[in-house]
Amino acid sequence: ETLGGIGLLYDSMGKYNLALEKHIECLIMSEKTLPKDHVHIAEALNNIGLCYDRMGKFELALEYDIRALEMKQRLFSHDHPDIATSLNNIGLAYYNHYDFEKALDYHQQSLAMKERCLPHNHPEIAVSYCNLGLAHLALNHFDEALMYYINDLTISEKTLPSDHAEIGISHHNLGQVYRAKENGSDLALKHYQAAIDIYMRSLPRQHPYIGFSLIYIADVLSDKNDLSTALQSAQEAVDILQATLPENHRRLAEALYILAKIYQRQQQLDEAYEYACRARDIQLKTLDSSKEEVRKTLELIESIEARKL
Repeated sequence: ETLGGIGLLYDSMGKYNLALEKHIECLIMSEKTLPKDHVHIAEALNNIGLCYDRMGKFELALEYDIRALEMKQRLFSHDHPDIATSLNNIGLAYYNHYDFEKALDYHQQSLAMKERCLPHNHPEIAVSYCNLGLAHLALNHFDEALMYYINDLTISEKTLPSDHAEIGISHHNLGQVYRAKENGSDLALKHYQAAIDIYMRSLPRQHPYIGFSLIYIADVLSDKNDLSTALQSAQEAVDILQATLPENHRRLAEALYILAKIYQRQQQLDEAYEYACRARDIQLKTLDSSKEEVRKTLELIESIEARKL
């Protein structure tokens, strides 16, 4: 339990490699000393899956999430919050595999189970609202995503301290919806900034969540032609994400792509080309070449090359 607690602490700090190391140590020790099916083993499997998910290793995440679910189904009654948590984690793994319909199905199963066994305003129900919002947003169901994200924020603000990182995540997610909606840029900036304000009070300064909100602020500001502020925000985001994420993480590639776009708009083509190529190299290692992110990055590189001639 001590090893698992240390792992969770590292996880909350965004130090996912150290968290994974402790969770694996916890699993090995638990498997040596506990019965084959035990709640502590299931928890260790669950925590390893979450670490792999945050590190961008989604196939490994799904493997451990499924093992955790199968063990919990043997340990608990049909409707149990721990089973619902594993259904939620599997949904996240499918989301990160770009199987958004399957992700939506697992998140709906998770929410239905939580609603049967938890109070209606429980923080875990807010987690399901959050992840249903993710899946709907990926499917371009903007109104559904907005509804779930507002429900998530409403519960989180009622049940958590005002500077809790989960409330910051809720604001960040609302920023994502408004960024995708027509004429939503001002509301997007408002929610991203609210997220950062909370993160700065609740997380280490070098935490990937801060980098995620900063890079989307940069993207919105670039669209509003505030290029100097956008560049400053994007560079800060990339610095944070380079320091906290694995070198081939998909979210780092996205940040590099946004930074490259801003440099291109500022006519700084050498810098734009450098960052776009770095984004491409990561994406080609981690994504199928047919994915939209890869296509957009390759188009950006072609555009920069044409302008450099």
